[in-house]
Amino acid sequence: MRARWRVNAVIGLLVMLAVLLAWRGMAPKPTSDEMPSRLDPEITAHAEGLTLTGTDETGALAYRLSAQSARYYQQPDLWQLETPHWRLAQDEGAPWVGQATHGRIWDDATRADLRGDVMLTREDDAGASRLETTFIQLEIPEQYAETDQAVTLVGPDFQVNAGGARVWLDQERIELLDNARGQHDATE
Repeated sequence: MRARWRVNAVIGLLVMLAVLLAWRGMAPKPTSDEMPSRLDPEITAHAEGLTLTGTDETGALAYRLSAQSARYYQQPDLWQLETPHWRLAQDEGAPWVGQATHGRIWDDATRADLRGDVMLTREDDAGASRLETTFIQLEIPEQYAETDQAVTLVGPDFQVNAGGARVWLDQERIELLDNARGQHDATE
């Protein structure tokens, strides 16, 4: 008797499952016009030839950022940039200048993410030093940049490749993270 009850319960569950699947299959399919599409954040503003500048407490130029075009998104509160170029002034010495294929800068101008052919360059008495990578996150007020992507550091008489870097721009200090390999020309 108990075995028969179990068989009936299993058959009942299978019948209910079949009815639910059949009912779901008969429901009208939404047309492509009714299908929800992936919605991106709404563009709040668009600019061509944009230049953003910031000053320090004394009113001196702290940074200048320009881009071929820019789109502002209010919801995440950021600017999305095409071909950004920037200049970060230093208390002492030459400024850091850079460029990238794409970038994002948050509206409070404290952070920028830069992607695609990213270059940071600084010219000093010894010559130019350049850091190249595909992505870097820049903390603007802290004068700090970081990436976990492959980097190439090129100087007047050296070239070093590594798997990531930390850069303290105001201290002229670069820490290469993993597998650093390089060449140095001792004749220079």
